[in-house]
Amino acid sequence: MYSRQEIYEALPMTPTRPTMVARPPAFPYGAPLTRERLAELKDAEHLQPLLTEIRVAAQQASRAAVPALPYRLFRLFEQQGTRAEYEAPYFERRGQLLVLTLQLLLEQDCAADSYSHDANLGMTYAAAPTPEAHTSAASSDAPSPETHTSAASSEAPTPEAHTSAASSDAPSPETHTSAASSEAPSPEAHTSAASSEAPTPETASATPPPTSASAEARQPLEALEDLLWEICNEYTWCLPACLPGDLAACLAHEAPPEQMVDLFAAETAHALAETLWLIGDRLSPWIVHRVRGAIEARVFHPLFERKVRFAWRTRRDNWAAVCGGAVGMTLLLLEQDRERLADRIADMLEPLACFLEGYGADGGCGEGVSYWQYGFGYYVYFADMLAQLTAGRLDLLRQGDPAHRDKIRRIAAYPAASQFSAGQFVLYADAWQLLLHPGLLSRLKARLGTDVPYLAEVPDLRAEDCYRWPHVTRNLLWTDPGLLGRPVRDGQFYFADLGYLVARRGGLAFSAKGGHNAEPHNHNDLGQFILHVGGESLLADPGGGPYTRNYFGPARYTLLHPSSEGHSVPLVNGLAQQDGRRHAARVLHHMRRADGTRFQLELASAYADDTLRSLERDFVWTWSETGGATLVLTDRFRFSKHPRELEERLISLHEPLGEPGHVTWRGRRGEVALHYDARQLDLQTEAVQTADHSGAPLTVYRTRLAVRPEALARELTCRLSFHCALQAQGETAAAAL
Repeated sequence: MYSRQEIYEALPMTPTRPTMVARPPAFPYGAPLTRERLAELKDAEHLQPLLTEIRVAAQQASRAAVPALPYRLFRLFEQQGTRAEYEAPYFERRGQLLVLTLQLLLEQDCAADSYSHDANLGMTYAAAPTPEAHTSAASSDAPSPETHTSAASSEAPTPEAHTSAASSDAPSPETHTSAASSEAPSPEAHTSAASSEAPTPETASATPPPTSASAEARQPLEALEDLLWEICNEYTWCLPACLPGDLAACLAHEAPPEQMVDLFAAETAHALAETLWLIGDRLSPWIVHRVRGAIEARVFHPLFERKVRFAWRTRRDNWAAVCGGAVGMTLLLLEQDRERLADRIADMLEPLACFLEGYGADGGCGEGVSYWQYGFGYYVYFADMLAQLTAGRLDLLRQGDPAHRDKIRRIAAYPAASQFSAGQFVLYADAWQLLLHPGLLSRLKARLGTDVPYLAEVPDLRAEDCYRWPHVTRNLLWTDPGLLGRPVRDGQFYFADLGYLVARRGGLAFSAKGGHNAEPHNHNDLGQFILHVGGESLLADPGGGPYTRNYFGPARYTLLHPSSEGHSVPLVNGLAQQDGRRHAARVLHHMRRADGTRFQLELASAYADDTLRSLERDFVWTWSETGGATLVLTDRFRFSKHPRELEERLISLHEPLGEPGHVTWRGRRGEVALHYDARQLDLQTEAVQTADHSGAPLTVYRTRLAVRPEALARELTCRLSFHCALQAQGETAAAAL
């Protein structure tokens, strides 16, 4: 990472005000949002479904009331451990913010004549209109490029005039007052951004007040202003599930709830900052002032004035990247003072460095592709914005020694390596299937030249219920349509640090994992494997379950999804695997062959059974010349005394058809057929009712193969042979997979 001095020296300055940060024309998205660029986006064929959805959703949001967030919903997580009731309207507000802002941006005639550029000066700033001069949505009759400048920078305080909202707006930690009241600054301490924060005449050009507006244009603007006001009124931007606990726990924390910076508080601050950047010139100065004050009080003040050491600052997972990246982007968009920006960006680089430490040199993401997109996505979004601001002098995607740069490229290539088939990925830990965002992957392809997975289309707004701002906006701005619809390439990939592999060819794929049972979003799943046929995982991993208080509490491993009883691993003397770092797999052997792969693990330490001396699990995966594939799974058990019971377990989301010695799982395009020794193993199948990550009902089919009592011995071997076949082969079918 970069030192504070390196950051300061790389920040561009305005020639007449060297203490102020200048924003270059390409900031923050890599290219100016000119009238011509906006017209291209609106006409782009690959964006039409998303643009239509944004337009319709914005119309609906204009007519709808702001979703309520009453106490009766806030209290439910503490009372009964459920999250969805509060989070649904919380994220609906963020969705309305997204679509209203984008629709207002896309509908204006000269969108980003919202800033003007001078080759020598950089960004030129305009004074914001006074509250008296403000009229709703009239600024859709856009002023000329010469007089219409960026609202995001137009509220910039001069260094001399700047009085930190972090101090005047911040709630007292002793009283833990609500954010809604604590953000009301005193007139003496914090004057309106429209007046005292206006730049000096040397660096400002005047913006005329709006003149006229249609009812159609006025409606979404007024809806957006009401929404922004209500988001600033929220008791806390932190989700109840992410607070320290009950009221006593919250009061004991060094930050009160309204200053608790979690994933979603950081995301909210960033979304608000980009709203101001894109259309702040059309908003009432009171709204701009209120939003900036709320960000200062709720996010900047606890982080940079009080220096609260939130746990995510040193975490090695997605939390560090999302919080650090979102807050970092908020700073890049709002902070005008070079000294202060350098200090605060240096502070946010620390959690981002911790995030990268969570990855091994192999670039594999132990949290799965969904959390890769979340954590590494925010890392990339921030890294790109920082590079745009500094003309590439600070580039977190290319900095460091060759080994570090190679690690970044491997992380970027992880989705392409972990894909089974079109839109289907390896699901370990709390991962779930999702549509990857082509804007992010297009940017990585352009910046680093990495492989991209199959990308069917630009996802719709509801691809993620959280309506994450950078995913959707960068899909609009960055997606390369030439990358959409490319077939999945065959290949074998081994992640030595994670201890798992992926092998795919012609619509048939296999994956198995070692690792340890204290991974981020951990499942007790050492020795787990997946068989993927014709676009479906017929022997599967259940992925993440519904996120509730119990799911992340002491009872976590009594639940099906995280427990080893929800995975295709043995039950030893009636014991499931245990959680914890010392319960780890050891890779004994890995060999890649032209026709397949071999992977051998030692799993005895996964179980808290002192009599289990060794459990070797040996996978041999072979593609046949006729188009099928075979997995031979061999488990070798060695005990210090005679075992009481042993059971092989196999997990599927497809109902098995079984008879002694044979079990078949059939999908839409293929099947998996198991052959085993019925003289050694007794067959039993059961359907377990649960729910998927979204809370939708899910049936998990568990096939149990119990070792017969007479076959139990201190040393024994169980061998299972799986044959995988597609029902129909052909160039068209294979390409689709």
